[in-house]
Amino acid sequence: MKRKLFILASMLFTLTVGAQTVNVHLKNGTVVTYQASEFDYIDFTASQSPVAYTTCPDNNHPHLIDLGLPSGTLWACCNVGAHAPEEYGGYFAWGETTEKSMYDWSTYKWRDASKNLNLTKYNTDSSYGIVDGKTTLEPSDDAATANWGAPWHMPSLTQIKELHVKCTSTWTSVNGVIGQKFVGPNGGTVFLPAAGYRWGSELYYAGSYGYYWSSTLYESSLYNAYNLFFHSGGAYWRSDYRYDGQSVRPVR
Repeated sequence: MKRKLFILASMLFTLTVGAQTVNVHLKNGTVVTYQASEFDYIDFTASQSPVAYTTCPDNNHPHLIDLGLPSGTLWACCNVGAHAPEEYGGYFAWGETTEKSMYDWSTYKWRDASKNLNLTKYNTDSSYGIVDGKTTLEPSDDAATANWGAPWHMPSLTQIKELHVKCTSTWTSVNGVIGQKFVGPNGGTVFLPAAGYRWGSELYYAGSYGYYWSSTLYESSLYNAYNLFFHSGGAYWRSDYRYDGQSVRPVR
């Protein structure tokens, strides 16, 4: 809701009438000065919280889905690259933000091809390559943030564990597509299609297994990262090679 402010002295603005300047006092101590003649009026707009639903209300995807999780995490209704919950969407290597035709170590972005399997980013052990100590994807390397914009991001391992532990999951189908449905404590639901994964130039296990990246490095084997894995027998968290092309389901 917008409202015009005519008495600037009641806020953090100081109007010096003689000099006709407006001083804006920021919380960090900085004072920014403007000429009063530059202003028509000043309004304030209250920030709008994103609208979340317990299930998709229409076909204008993506929607924010509230599962009633303790952390307050909201899950997207569909994958990056998809236009509906049951669509597979894109496949991304961990730490990469675009799709490609070949998924292996030879094409992986964060590997030094001249030094066998040496890693150039997201590494905590010098025996694996260049050490930077990073264990969580930066926004520029996050396929959800890069493709959908902030504050969307890939789920952390903690958020994947919460989805697994706090929700009930069922192997089911939506519009003929097989996948896993997660039902939260409040009855909210998300469907993740069993999109398989890409290795080399091929797609494997589509319709049988789901592989969804987290943003968290697997520190016990730095060539891997954590993911959500599921099939007809249930859902789990585990790790896979970072070069695999896997699905991405954003959260915020």
